[in-house]
Amino acid sequence: MIELLVLAALGLTAVVCGLLFVCAVVVAKLFAWLVFWPLRMLGSLLMLPLVFVVALVGLALVLVVLPLLFLGAFILGALVLVPLIPLLLLGLLLWLLIALVRKPAAAH
Repeated sequence: MIELLVLAALGLTAVVCGLLFVCAVVVAKLFAWLVFWPLRMLGSLLMLPLVFVVALVGLALVLVVLPLLFLGAFILGALVLVPLIPLLLLGLLLWLLIALVRKPAAAH
């Protein structure tokens, strides 16, 4: 029975050592975060103009490329649909003939 008590004490000791290690790591991480926080803020402040420049370049590219894409899509659509105009006219003519031949329903 004493062996179980010793084993439990060893397990509890391992858990306590683990908790102490985790607490030490958390404290070290918090300390490092607090020490390097001003450097991170300075880095963010220095990166701000670069972010604005990248955003402006991206906006300029979008304003130039987007109309070109719309123009290309319009031209491609026109090239695809222009050969279909005779079929559209044939369908319209067929619809007109069917409408003329069909008798209207009698009004009650």
